[in-house]
Amino acid sequence: MNPPQYSPPRKYPFGKILAAFLALLLLTHCATVSTYHQNIEALNTSLAADQISKADFIRQRIKLDTDHGVESSKKWNAAMLRDASMEAIHDPHRYGHHIRLIEEALENEEITDLESREFKRLAKEARKARSIRTQKRTMQRARLGYRR
Repeated sequence: MNPPQYSPPRKYPFGKILAAFLALLLLTHCATVSTYHQNIEALNTSLAADQISKADFIRQRIKLDTDHGVESSKKWNAAMLRDASMEAIHDPHRYGHHIRLIEEALENEEITDLESREFKRLAKEARKARSIRTQKRTMQRARLGYRR
């Protein structure tokens, strides 16, 4: 009787398996785009096709960003409590972007001065709401003993 032949263990190319899995994931569209990004893309497309005015675009953009900040803040609150740097990812500052949109539209005379003041007020309200959310998270971090 012959003894069993020794065969060395197989080495699986982990990198190739991972690359194949990621390619499969992308090809099957399992990685979905968030509704926020879809809405922003639709809004940009509508503006480019002149279906909405610049004033409506800015108003809807501020509202979308504000709503996304609230939803994201609720969804990722636990992660943002543990690590303050997560706030920049999930609930970023958008005030500067809003003001830049408003100023560019005002310079190009796409909106009136009255609309500009209204949009700046909306942008400040959104910034204040974000600041309140951040302050609450900071206080919760202190209570729970996480780094601030």
